[in-house]
Amino acid sequence: MKCIKRVAFEYEWKEDDHPRDEDGKFTQSGKTRERTLDRLVDYHQSYVDRLEGRIEDIKKEIEEARIYLEKENKMLAELEKEKPNSNPRSLQKTRLERVISDAERKINRMESNIMSHKQSLDEAKADKEMYNELGLFEMSDMSGNTHKIGNKGFKNGVSKSILGKDWQVEFRRGRIDYLKERDTGHGISKESWDRRFKGQTLINSNVTKNSNEEVIELENEIMYVWNDVLTDKQREGIDILKIYYSESPQYKTRSDGSKERTLGSHGGRKIIESSGTNEDGNIMLSPSVLTINLSPDDTPDEVLNTMIHEINHSIWAKQLKENQEKIDAFTDKVIAMGKEGAITKYAGSYFDDLEEIENDYKKRIEGLEKDFENDDPNKQYWLDKYAEDHKENIKNARELIANETHSEYFGMVGSPTKRDYHTVDKVKLQEVSKLIKEGLYE
Repeated sequence: MKCIKRVAFEYEWKEDDHPRDEDGKFTQSGKTRERTLDRLVDYHQSYVDRLEGRIEDIKKEIEEARIYLEKENKMLAELEKEKPNSNPRSLQKTRLERVISDAERKINRMESNIMSHKQSLDEAKADKEMYNELGLFEMSDMSGNTHKIGNKGFKNGVSKSILGKDWQVEFRRGRIDYLKERDTGHGISKESWDRRFKGQTLINSNVTKNSNEEVIELENEIMYVWNDVLTDKQREGIDILKIYYSESPQYKTRSDGSKERTLGSHGGRKIIESSGTNEDGNIMLSPSVLTINLSPDDTPDEVLNTMIHEINHSIWAKQLKENQEKIDAFTDKVIAMGKEGAITKYAGSYFDDLEEIENDYKKRIEGLEKDFENDDPNKQYWLDKYAEDHKENIKNARELIANETHSEYFGMVGSPTKRDYHTVDKVKLQEVSKLIKEGLYE
């Protein structure tokens, strides 16, 4: 299965980018979203309180400096009386005036910062009220959450030691390069993996107890979703949870001048038929891997948003794909909404793939017209081949748009973010909520 990536965009200025009831029906659960929005409210409120307290301290310092400055001015006035036109000077006066001036500028900056945080605080409160009133279909499904805490505090998690000395797995940034038996060099079968892991997930994180507190907090947000939001079945759909923190994340520059960073990705299992190198008859080229990339610029709500987004790619691949008819019908409705009706700019960007596929197909056909005579039998062969490939490419691109729409919706419902490329309005939320509920989960 194609590895699906989530990217963040930074823009450069250019002068001329469900828990279920006992009857099995989905119900509303704002647990994840309310937690993230409450955290955001608390964060901005504590920031405002801290700055206001600091301003009071600075005002006291200014008052003390003015008292000393007044004394210094009196002293200079006395010297002027004793020796008229002597123009006495004081380094102490100059220093005090500078201290007062710097402190007043600092207060102005803090007051501006306070206004900004109060605005964000009001926005978070308004978002919480808005989301609660919309009656949106939720992603949480807390039935069957029975797994025990495992490696690194993650439920159902195991460490690399489960691979043993007989398996060789090469971990790289966000992916697995190869997976094989150490002695024979043969591939590892799906059955061998399942027998050894028993549905557990390998937790592969470069965050340690010695990492700074901000990084540990970000990993804790990932753990919150993993332990308290997901079900046993959802966790078992992920073979490896990869958490990668980097002080210097890599960005790519797009044609519009924006810069993108991969926030996370999900790739399903890749299985091929074996050529007789193992007894089970197949080889696992790659297990299913969910990767979350962290950087110093990330905030807890953004990490939660990415985690929920990527989890829903796994849900799509592992659970929803069992009913292709529902997928096809949902895809048709999402495509009918068009790029302008996409739930986010990010989801809408995948409509560009359809255009690229169409343009590539036209170029291929034009090339055939130039390279072959009309009566050349090879021409019809390639026409048929290109048409078949084009049909499959269009189908995959259309479903990817639906897949991304599904993940973007649940990411925003679970943890709203202000990232420009991943924000939505309430009308689109409600429209997609109805499509997802009625088309995929009822």
